[in-house]
Amino acid sequence: MGVRLEVAVQRPVPIGGLFFIVGRRVELPCLLRMKLPQYDWPELERVANDVIEACLKDLPEEIRGEAEKVPCLCRRYHPNAPHIDPEAMYMLGEYVAYGDGTGGVDESGTIAIYLGAIAWYCEDEGLDFEDEIHKTFLHELGHHFGWDEEEVEKRGL
Repeated sequence: MGVRLEVAVQRPVPIGGLFFIVGRRVELPCLLRMKLPQYDWPELERVANDVIEACLKDLPEEIRGEAEKVPCLCRRYHPNAPHIDPEAMYMLGEYVAYGDGTGGVDESGTIAIYLGAIAWYCEDEGLDFEDEIHKTFLHELGHHFGWDEEEVEKRGL
């Protein structure tokens, strides 16, 4: 007879190589059959695109032209979430670049915004979805301009 372990947690907690889910009751090994929250994807994408468009218009003129060239994809969740990489389900966005790593502007990159992760985060933390899209987009745009995590954080992104 197997032992079932069921707990409630407020944050992701690693136990025995698995991560428990934020604010959800789970049992081991839950991630093998976990279902991520589902949302009104067309509506989230519409809102996100409106926020990103407004964000681009508000950028200083000297960087706006370059920023408008960066492709931005809105996806539900990171493709590795949760079955390949449990931490990927908490990733709000990323800048994926294929350049030479010199630290300058990398025109080959793409910004990915993970709408489901942002919506889930906002629900759990009582935050505004549009504000988090704005912050995430600017953060990832900073990486496009060659800023590392420390530089992005120093600029409040």
